[in-house]
Amino acid sequence: MSSILLETKTVTFGDLLGNSKVYKVPPFQRDYSWREENWEELWWDISNLEKEESVHYLGSVVLQKNNEKEYIIIDGQQRITSLSLLVISIIQCFQDLMNQGVEKENNAERKDLIINKFIGTKDPASLTYIKKLELNKNNNDFYTAYLSELREPPNHSRLNDSEKLLHKAKQYFYNELNKTKIPKSGETLAEFVNSIAERLYFIQISVEDELKAYTVFETLNARGLQLTSTDLLKNYLFSFGKTKPDMDIIQIRWSRIIDLIGMNDFPTFLRYFLNSKGDLIRKERLFKEIKKSVNSTESTLNLLESLEINGDIYKALKTDSDEFWNEKQRYKKYIREFNLFKVTQHIPILLSAFHKFNESEFVVLLKILSVIAFRYNIIGGMNPNDQEYIYNKVAVKIFQNEIRNAKSAWSELKPLYTSDEKFKIDFSNKTISTKSAKKLVRYILFLIENQIGNKNYDWDATPATIEHILPENYNAEWEKHFKEPESFLYRLGNYSLLEEKLNNRDASNKEFEEKRKVYEKSNYMLTSKLTQDFRLWNPDMLKKHQEEMARIASSIWRIDI
Repeated sequence: MSSILLETKTVTFGDLLGNSKVYKVPPFQRDYSWREENWEELWWDISNLEKEESVHYLGSVVLQKNNEKEYIIIDGQQRITSLSLLVISIIQCFQDLMNQGVEKENNAERKDLIINKFIGTKDPASLTYIKKLELNKNNNDFYTAYLSELREPPNHSRLNDSEKLLHKAKQYFYNELNKTKIPKSGETLAEFVNSIAERLYFIQISVEDELKAYTVFETLNARGLQLTSTDLLKNYLFSFGKTKPDMDIIQIRWSRIIDLIGMNDFPTFLRYFLNSKGDLIRKERLFKEIKKSVNSTESTLNLLESLEINGDIYKALKTDSDEFWNEKQRYKKYIREFNLFKVTQHIPILLSAFHKFNESEFVVLLKILSVIAFRYNIIGGMNPNDQEYIYNKVAVKIFQNEIRNAKSAWSELKPLYTSDEKFKIDFSNKTISTKSAKKLVRYILFLIENQIGNKNYDWDATPATIEHILPENYNAEWEKHFKEPESFLYRLGNYSLLEEKLNNRDASNKEFEEKRKVYEKSNYMLTSKLTQDFRLWNPDMLKKHQEEMARIASSIWRIDI
């Protein structure tokens, strides 16, 4: 008889690591890759355990059973490793108390108990520690020799990228702990460890062999978080169809929404919808938040009605060609820009404002959000997560009628508006590759061209080519002027516009003096002006040109209210 494909059970974090088992990450499995947003999310969930006195589900872990004492981690290594680093940061706090002479013997005993339970035990024969967690070949030595031993590496610069992330993760949890009252005594630290050990839950999926392990893992991944979230929500909402008429309405509305949005995109839409009217919600907590607010047939029908109404707007925000905008032509320019920029953080604000602002105010708000996106995201390259908090606050205030026009919204959004000084510096040093973002480069060049030439070219439709002044296929002559040409090829200052008829590929690698003769014939002022301003092309000239472009750009992408 074939063995059972899998065994599942619900376990706590304490059950998982607080036993005699050893858990190994396969040697060639991917390195540790969690970053601050992941650590922050985990810490937020753990902090809420203390506030709400609840339990929290951390998803599934897939384990392959090697023998009675050893499991291979097929899926779940990032979460298990991060929790182990949290425990190590707690052990560091115990060590701090001991160094300060606080209950030295008691805290030493507590520290040893936690090490033995979660990190590793000492073998009585060899007197060496047997670690409970063994990472992959790139991470294990650092984890074992430094992190679990509370030792600092002698040279941080020599750590590989994933080792740096491991170190930063441990330091992040240590810093967050020390912002609380938890490390004030060994007793509160021990209580905190017990709390996370008993109230963090996993679904443990155990399989007997590697093939079955990966079959399970791929099946789980193929469905993915988004599809699972949608199924969970659907089942929950349909449970309130107590009568046939109610069920019919729920089914009809649900089908319309899914047909409009799609199964895969639904969780994202739902999160933006909820964030347009209430506190910021992370996608992993969607189901929990819905259960809080939807608990009857009436509230189910109300939610579905609101989702259906907002679904049209959400779908239309995906493209300026949506027929939704046919009677709102003034909106199209900005919808096209948002999609070019590949930003979505603004959507909750627009979902709220669409219902609250008149058309003129909505257009002004669109411009504000587009300019912020260009300065903050495209040129500044700053963290989009920081935007979400401010955008959420503004969206909720619009929904609650505390903000009634674009000017009031602008007052709240100003912290995200990059100053002219910083914007010019950022722009002057910006690199955007035409290999991956050709349309974005066209957009920037044409808007600058329109500004200096008093034109109204459509950046997407006008048949022009992007000219690399220092050519992509540069020759030895160009290397005399540019010692490291690769670092200048895709600088914004190395681009200009050229008519298709003037784009002679045979001349594209010629020296700047030859190129100037072609540029003189161009009707694009951005290009013809190069011949007036520059006799040669080198890093200094490129820098000067890009600084001038930055000055012009600051007058284009700006907000004056």
